[in-house]
Amino acid sequence: MKTTDMDVRQIRVFLAVAQSGGFSAAQDVLNLAQSTISTEIAALEARLGYTLCKRGRGGFKLTPQGEAFVTDATELLSALSTFEISVAKHKKQGLGDLRIAIIDNLVTDPRCPLIGAFDRFHRRTGGRAHIYLDVLSPREIEQGVSSGKIDAAIGIFTETLPHLQYVRLYRERDVLVCGHRHPLFHETSDTRLFSKIRNAQKVVRTFLKLNDFFFLSDQHNSITAHVDSVEAAAVLILAGSHIGFLPDHYAQRWVDRGEMRVMVEKSYTRQSDITLVHHKDPSRLGSTAKLLIQELSGDTSDPPMKKSKVAN
Repeated sequence: MKTTDMDVRQIRVFLAVAQSGGFSAAQDVLNLAQSTISTEIAALEARLGYTLCKRGRGGFKLTPQGEAFVTDATELLSALSTFEISVAKHKKQGLGDLRIAIIDNLVTDPRCPLIGAFDRFHRRTGGRAHIYLDVLSPREIEQGVSSGKIDAAIGIFTETLPHLQYVRLYRERDVLVCGHRHPLFHETSDTRLFSKIRNAQKVVRTFLKLNDFFFLSDQHNSITAHVDSVEAAAVLILAGSHIGFLPDHYAQRWVDRGEMRVMVEKSYTRQSDITLVHHKDPSRLGSTAKLLIQELSGDTSDPPMKKSKVAN
């Protein structure tokens, strides 16, 4: 027979009766009156053309055809369940994959638009995109975007590649800090600090290409540590072996606890452009990537990137 939605409903009723051992026992399972159950089973038997079970004073009992039908019906409903799960999975992933990368420790900056953008993106897509979000160095980010392994990314880039699009999102402010174990932590004289800072051992973020210590002209030998992340720089600063620049929002937790101090803030501060990067070729971007780029760049119109400004 050709199976219809009504047949499937009646099959479910019959299997519940068979598994419960009778009509009365199946009432609670199905939340149906016994008369309704009896009507559904009778309709199924009429559709099949044979009797599935005996019921009456002698009790409930499956016929040989009924026993065979239980096996076949169980297999059918199992296959339907597998099908429904698969369809739901495809619906959840209907917008495809979104591959995003960011540099480390952006989340503590209230100026960072990433969290708000993801919130709006999730609501606009109904959660139907599968997101891969990685924390990488700027060099790894540019390599990934260039190769197509990453759709879009946020980072600090001191140089630009011609085939990539760079959109400045906001500026991050860095302050010069030392840890409470460092000799400069308790220095009260700004004059002495100026003198001692020049010779103190320093940690720099490699991707900034020494731009963090812009005031050095002849003291590059004081740079004795190179790192690719803010967190790695913080480890050396907290250890007391080095001084260095950290984003103000990131350092604030240790400053508040008295484990770091900001040194000569009026003189030693710098800014980095936090930039969105993606491939210039629109054919390299999927619909999900274009949607998130819209949200990050503050443009929800079509086409994507209409209002974006490229940082030079």
